[in-house]
Amino acid sequence: MDLYPMMMDRYNNNSSTIIDKKFPNNNDNDNNNHNNNLIKNIKHKFNINKTLNTTKARVELVLIFVKVGQVDTVNERYQADIFLQARWREPLLDAMWNKTSLKSKSNWQTNPSIENPFTDLTSKRQLNTLKLQDDEFWNPRLLIDNAEGEPIEIVSHEVEFIEPDFEAYLVEKRRIKGIFHETLELRHFPFDCQDLSVTITCDRTTDEVELVASPTEVSQVDVRCAADSQEWKIFHHVDIKSIEIQTGYSPGTSKRHHPGLVFTSRSARRSGYFLVNMILISCVLCLLSFAAFSVPANENRLQLSLLLLLTTVTFKFAASQNLPKISYLTYLDKVVLVNFFMLVILTVWHAIARAVSSSKPKFLEYEHYVMYSLLSCYCIGSVLFGLTVYLDAGSRRRLMKRKDAEFNQYKQQIEAQKQHHSILSVSLEEWLSSPHNSITDNLLDKNDPLINNY
Repeated sequence: MDLYPMMMDRYNNNSSTIIDKKFPNNNDNDNNNHNNNLIKNIKHKFNINKTLNTTKARVELVLIFVKVGQVDTVNERYQADIFLQARWREPLLDAMWNKTSLKSKSNWQTNPSIENPFTDLTSKRQLNTLKLQDDEFWNPRLLIDNAEGEPIEIVSHEVEFIEPDFEAYLVEKRRIKGIFHETLELRHFPFDCQDLSVTITCDRTTDEVELVASPTEVSQVDVRCAADSQEWKIFHHVDIKSIEIQTGYSPGTSKRHHPGLVFTSRSARRSGYFLVNMILISCVLCLLSFAAFSVPANENRLQLSLLLLLTTVTFKFAASQNLPKISYLTYLDKVVLVNFFMLVILTVWHAIARAVSSSKPKFLEYEHYVMYSLLSCYCIGSVLFGLTVYLDAGSRRRLMKRKDAEFNQYKQQIEAQKQHHSILSVSLEEWLSSPHNSITDNLLDKNDPLINNY
């Protein structure tokens, strides 16, 4: 765990106040020398352990997608409103029961219905004498790696006390609203299932901090608040992956490694719009091209085929406007291109038929075989395409549904486990201003394990 350099400044600035409260007025010089030496020894311990301390601070994270807004497929980004909670151990805030509140202690342990009785707790270390503010405690300095611009954040801090020893955990809660970058995988478009992720990292290195998923809280998606539910189906579960981010631009060092957690939610695109307005119409236009065989070869058959061909080209441009500039073909691209090439083949055949109809009239007697062959190939290809979509793109959706079912079971287990733990939670500002922290006692206690450890 990192140390508290700002606390040492307060030791120095308030040393006279501390001396007056710790020692009586007689023998002031001896007491001053003794207290100053003690401060120097503590400061020396802080400086040494700041260099030698190799213990990582364990920070537990939980992230909830409160609202998933518009997903911009072309620009590969999405809007979201998220809730991020970070929790880590804070020994400076450890508490204990007041000696005069043993009755309350018994009631709290035996009656979980009692509301947070933090008024019956007192701090083990006199925070009022330290005069620490809520922003002066150790902090992992969390960052959002894939946020675009400056997201809007509302930050608050709480203290959790865990029974029976009332060890303190500092909890940082953030409500974040912004735009997040996400590289979309569009091979299955418009039957795709996208990962919408938020990457949480910190300004500290992997030697200082370990970011882990919270074992007591569940990261999830609030599907009731999906703003774009007409276009996307939002799944409940959130996958969490631990990563390591390497930066080579940090001043004074060549490379630094920072811990990170990637919280990934899943959203399946509702393909009805693209099926009706693009794929269906493109296929109907291709099938209508076979009606040109009913027109004699020496008449306007070729003009009809060219008109349908140009219409298909228009559909290709319309489809490309819904996608970023990618170097591979999506399912929608493949459908439009297959229809396009089928029209090209039919146009070429009609041109050949018009050219030879006058010199070889018997050649056209076999034209119906060409029509049946091309139509059969097109129908078989359409069936194979439907099976591919079901087996390939559909398998990912079925996997997400299974993960949702597993997530619901896991969530029930976590909720059941939380019922067996007694956690006392209070605002950090309220706890620091509590009257139980105003008692002045031996601040520079040489037997304080926190001071000895540091």
